[in-house]
Formats: sequence, C-alpha cells, structure tokens
Amino acid sequence: MGIYVEQLEAASTFAEQLLEFKMGVMDLVNGKLSPLLVPTSIMSSTLADIQNIMLTKYNGFQLSVSSINDGSSLFVTIKLPVSYMRVPLILYSVLSVPVPINSTSTHGTQILDLPKLFLMSDDHQYYSYFNEIDLSMCDGNYVMSCSLGIALVLVTSSSCVLSIFANEKDQVKSLCDFRFVQNVIKPSVVEVSYNQVLLYKTNYISMECTHQHKVIAGCDFLIADFFLTLRHLSH
Repeated sequence: MGIYVEQLEAASTFAEQLLEFKMGVMDLVNGKLSPLLVPTSIMSSTLADIQNIMLTKYNGFQLSVSSINDGSSLFVTIKLPVSYMRVPLILYSVLSVPVPINSTSTHGTQILDLPKLFLMSDDHQYYSYFNEIDLSMCDGNYVMSCSLGIALVLVTSSSCVLSIFANEKDQVKSLCDFRFVQNVIKPSVVEVSYNQVLLYKTNYISMECTHQHKVIAGCDFLIADFFLTLRHLSH
C-alpha cells in the first residue's frame, strides 16, 4: 500500500512539473522567458555576470535592465537593452501656452516651434529632443527601452528649451521664438501636471474633493497647485 501511495505522489509531482514546463514553453513561444523554465535566481546571477564582463572588457557600456522580477538545461537567446549611460535619460513633456498681454485683452504672446518632448541626462550634461512617433517605438512603462539612435547634445550648446529648463531668463529672451497671437485668451482650465492647472479669465473655481466641496475666487491668469486629489474641477 505504501509503494502505491508513493507512486501516486510521484505521478502527481511529475504531472505538475510537466504542466509548469508546458506553461513555460507557451510563454517562450510568445517571446517571454518564464521563471518556470529558468529560475529567477539563475537569471539574476547571469545578468550580474554579464554586467561584470561589460565593466571589465567593454568599459563604457551598461545593462539598462539589471534585475529580474519575479531543470534541465535550456539554451535560449536573450536580447538585452544596452546603453553606454549608467542611468536612463529623463523624459519631459513640453507645454507652451499663450500669456495675456494685459488683464483685459484676448491677445497674448507664446513661444512657438517647441518640441513636444525633451530628454535630459541624469547628470544634466546632455540633452536631446523626442516626439510621439519616436515614443511609440519604445517598449516599457516607467523605464522605456527605445531601439533607435538619439543624438545627444552637450548642455554647452544652448537652445530655447534648455534655457527654459535651466531658468536662464536672458537666454530664453534671445533664443526663443516669441510670437504675438490674437484672440487666444478665453475662459478655460488647462492641466499642466498631475496637481497643477492653468486658469484663464476665471471668475471662480468650484472644486469637488472626496469629502469636500469648495468655491474660491478665480483670476485672469494663474497656475494653481492642488495638494489634494480632485474629483471634479469647474469654472
């Protein structure tokens, strides 16, 4: 009887391992390397070994991905994103809005011909431009890997966007293309960031939060900071 129970347990274990192997192979067919085939510890150790090899023999290059989230020998080819920079570039969205020429006019001045996206290195030594088409070719969410060449420019080469980023007002005045735009100022609310909005010619602001409703006075032109999550904002 004991031998029969042992055989059943062995058969159950084998069936479970076979199922995991099939699931791992299915992931492999879809371009994913499953920890069911190669344990996370082995992959993490392999990446560490690759990084050490690159540091000793290919100085100047870094693995963009250096960690893994959570049998028999299985040899696969893995495509790893490689960068000569230690940390990823920082991506900024560029927003240009008209500024009223006075409190009564509907005309304003605005910087035109700005890129939609702006790249800056972590050490603030290099920068570049980006666009939505380039962004669509990248993979990933918080850290993105892009299979395209990006020409980086030293910050010693001035530009309008770089001057705005560094808050160099004299450079902004000389390098940026300020234009007079007609009839663009009208009552509106423009989202600047997660907790900032730009108000144009607003008499009042009605804010609805989770447990509170509040009405405050508006203004002609103002960037307002909100430290609470708003459910609804109207003017």
